[in-house]
Amino acid sequence: MNAVALTPRSRELLRLLCDPRVCGQKQIAHAMGVTTGTVKLYVQQIFRRLGLAPGQGSTRWLVLWAVAHRDELKIQLPAKGDFL
Repeated sequence: MNAVALTPRSRELLRLLCDPRVCGQKQIAHAMGVTTGTVKLYVQQIFRRLGLAPGQGSTRWLVLWAVAHRDELKIQLPAKGDFL
Protein backbone atom coordinates (compact mmCIF):
# COMPACT_ATOMS: atom_id res chain seq x y z
CA MET A 1 0.00 0.00 0.00
CA ASN A 2 1.28 3.39 -0.94
CA ALA A 3 1.07 5.63 2.13
CA VAL A 4 0.66 8.67 -0.11
CA ALA A 5 -2.78 7.32 -1.16
CA LEU A 6 -4.18 8.19 2.26
CA THR A 7 -6.38 11.27 2.49
CA PRO A 8 -5.30 14.37 4.41
CA ARG A 9 -7.89 13.50 7.10
CA SER A 10 -6.44 10.00 7.41
CA ARG A 11 -2.99 11.50 7.83
CA GLU A 12 -4.29 13.88 10.48
CA LEU A 13 -5.83 10.95 12.34
CA LEU A 14 -2.55 9.02 12.18
CA ARG A 15 -0.65 12.03 13.50
CA LEU A 16 -3.05 12.33 16.43
CA LEU A 17 -2.86 8.59 17.13
CA CYS A 18 0.92 8.91 17.37
CA ASP A 19 0.80 11.90 19.69
CA PRO A 20 1.31 10.75 23.30
CA ARG A 21 -0.50 13.87 24.54
CA VAL A 22 -3.73 12.73 22.86
CA CYS A 23 -5.43 9.92 24.75
CA GLY A 24 -8.34 8.12 23.20
CA GLN A 25 -10.97 8.58 20.57
CA LYS A 26 -12.76 11.39 22.41
CA GLN A 27 -9.69 13.63 22.33
CA ILE A 28 -8.98 12.72 18.70
CA ALA A 29 -12.60 13.47 17.77
CA HIS A 30 -12.44 16.82 19.58
CA ALA A 31 -9.17 17.76 17.88
CA MET A 32 -10.58 16.85 14.46
CA GLY A 33 -13.98 18.42 15.06
CA VAL A 34 -15.86 15.16 14.46
CA THR A 35 -17.69 12.53 16.52
CA THR A 36 -16.07 9.42 17.99
CA GLY A 37 -18.11 7.41 15.48
CA THR A 38 -16.42 9.29 12.67
CA VAL A 39 -13.01 8.56 14.20
CA LYS A 40 -13.88 4.85 14.23
CA LEU A 41 -14.97 5.08 10.60
CA TYR A 42 -11.69 6.77 9.62
CA VAL A 43 -9.70 4.04 11.37
CA GLN A 44 -11.68 1.34 9.53
CA GLN A 45 -11.10 3.14 6.22
CA ILE A 46 -7.35 3.28 6.85
CA PHE A 47 -7.26 -0.45 7.60
CA ARG A 48 -9.19 -1.15 4.37
CA ARG A 49 -6.78 1.01 2.38
CA LEU A 50 -3.92 -0.96 3.91
CA GLY A 51 -5.57 -4.19 2.77
CA LEU A 52 -6.60 -5.40 6.22
CA ALA A 53 -10.01 -6.80 7.05
CA PRO A 54 -11.80 -5.56 10.18
CA GLY A 55 -10.26 -7.17 13.23
CA GLN A 56 -6.95 -7.94 11.51
CA GLY A 57 -5.21 -4.85 12.80
CA SER A 58 -5.04 -2.97 16.04
CA THR A 59 -4.61 0.69 16.81
CA ARG A 60 -1.16 -0.12 18.21
CA TRP A 61 -0.22 -1.71 14.88
CA LEU A 62 -1.52 1.38 13.07
CA VAL A 63 0.63 3.66 15.23
CA LEU A 64 3.72 1.55 14.54
CA TRP A 65 2.95 1.58 10.81
CA ALA A 66 2.51 5.38 10.84
CA VAL A 67 5.80 5.90 12.66
CA ALA A 68 7.59 3.63 10.18
CA HIS A 69 6.09 5.54 7.23
CA ARG A 70 6.15 9.06 8.70
CA ASP A 71 8.40 10.48 5.96
CA GLU A 72 6.27 9.06 3.17
CA LEU A 73 3.09 10.21 4.95
CA LYS A 74 4.63 13.65 5.47
CA ILE A 75 3.34 13.80 9.03
CA GLN A 76 5.31 15.44 11.78
CA LEU A 77 5.40 13.42 14.97
CA PRO A 78 6.12 14.80 18.44
CA ALA A 79 9.75 15.12 19.46
CA LYS A 80 11.38 12.01 20.88
CA GLY A 81 11.38 13.41 24.41
CA ASP A 82 7.59 13.82 24.26
CA PHE A 83 7.17 10.04 24.18
CA LEU A 84 8.69 9.51 27.63
